[in-house]
Amino acid sequence: MSLRSNHSHNLILPNPDVVHACRFPALPRRTRTRLVRKDDCNSPERFRTDMTNHALAGSLDPPSNEQPTIRSLRQILRMGPSQQHARLDRFFDGMTETDRPDLYHCFIQMNHRCHAVLEPLLADHRAFAAVAGANRRKDLLRELDVDMRRMALSPLEAIAYPLRQIGLPEAAGIAYVLDGSRLGARFIHRDFMARDLAREWPDISTAYLEAAAIADGFREQMVDLSATIVSTRHRARALAAASAAFTLFETAIAVLPSASRQGIVAS
Repeated sequence: MSLRSNHSHNLILPNPDVVHACRFPALPRRTRTRLVRKDDCNSPERFRTDMTNHALAGSLDPPSNEQPTIRSLRQILRMGPSQQHARLDRFFDGMTETDRPDLYHCFIQMNHRCHAVLEPLLADHRAFAAVAGANRRKDLLRELDVDMRRMALSPLEAIAYPLRQIGLPEAAGIAYVLDGSRLGARFIHRDFMARDLAREWPDISTAYLEAAAIADGFREQMVDLSATIVSTRHRARALAAASAAFTLFETAIAVLPSASRQGIVAS
C-alpha cells in the first residue's frame, strides 16, 4: 500500500489523475475503519460480517443527481477514507526530498510486513488464479526481503489480517491493495532515478521499486474480477477486505518509532 513528491504527495503513490488505483482503497465515509484490535482478530467472522454490513450501508451507486451507471469493482474499491489517506500521506510526505533515507526505510518495512501477511492469502487461491490469472501478477515479497537484508532493517512486529476465510471477493479486495499500490511505486521509482538517490543515499536498496516498475496486468485483472464479482453483497465483501488490508498498512505504520510524531497512533 503511496507517496507523492512536492508536486503531489500520496502513499504508495502519486498522481490521482493518472493512477488513482495506486492509493489505498477508498471507502465510503461510513466504512472508515480503525486499527485492527485484538478482539477483531479473535472473532474474524464477526469482523467480516460487520465490515460487510458497513460496506452495504454505504452507497455502491452513483449520487442521485448522476445518470445511473454500473460501477466497476475497481471504482467501488476506489471510494475512500480521506482522513486515513491524509494521515498516511503526511507520514511519507517528502520521502524522496530528505537528506537521509529514514522514511524510505519505513516505507520498505511497512510494505515488507504487510506483504508478508497478505501475499500468502493469494498464493494458493485457486478461484482467484482462475479468474485473475496467476501469470498476471508477481509476488514481490522476495524483493522486499532483499531490500530488508541489504539495508539491515529490522522486521516490524507481527500483525494479523482479521479475516480468515478468504473467498474470491476477499482475494479481489486484497489484490486491489497490493497490486494497485505498485502503480504508485512506479512513480516513486521514477522519482528516485530523477533525483539520483542511489548516489545521494549510497546504502539504499531498491529491489522492490525496480520490480514494481515492470508493467503488469493490474487493469486487465480488475476488469476480469469485476465481471465475475457482480452481486452487491460480494462487492461489499471485496470492499470490506480491501478496507481491512488498508487498515493493516496503517497498523504497520503505527508501530514505527516515528509514528506518534506524524500523528499516526494505534488505538
